[in-house]
Amino acid sequence: MREWIQSVVACACIVTMLLHLIPEGKFLKYVKFYSGLLLLLAALKPVLDFLGKDGELSRLVGLEILKEEVYDMETSVKGMAQLKNDALLSAFRQEICRQVEEIASIWGASAENIAIVFDGEDAFRIQELSFFLNLPKDVDASVSEEIQNEIQGLYLLERGQIHIEKREGQG
Repeated sequence: MREWIQSVVACACIVTMLLHLIPEGKFLKYVKFYSGLLLLLAALKPVLDFLGKDGELSRLVGLEILKEEVYDMETSVKGMAQLKNDALLSAFRQEICRQVEEIASIWGASAENIAIVFDGEDAFRIQELSFFLNLPKDVDASVSEEIQNEIQGLYLLERGQIHIEKREGQG
């Protein structure tokens, strides 16, 4: 205990002497900050020694670091699962667009600006499908009905869930 008091007093004396030797200016505030930090560490040395002797502080710090790593891993796994779901949904959306375009081309038309709205409860269930149907001059306008019927059957949709805007006489 006596050694600790001597070291704190010696540190305080050195800091005081240093502060009187440094001229007023921009460096004074840095010297004050770091010397105060040094004095604080000297004063807390017995507490730090007590916590460090049996490794309690390092054990607690290590445990907190491990807890943080576990939390980070859990968050990463959740994020990866969400990315996986987003990637699957995006691939599913692209495949539906490709199939709608293929159905239209089979009938001699073309589909564009395909918009798909998915159900809120089941992310992979189509709630609404809409697109522009370009019908060339030589294709009968009733083809749009056939395309709508095929889409209805393929995706098990009701007639009101499919919205087709026809553009006739293109091409």
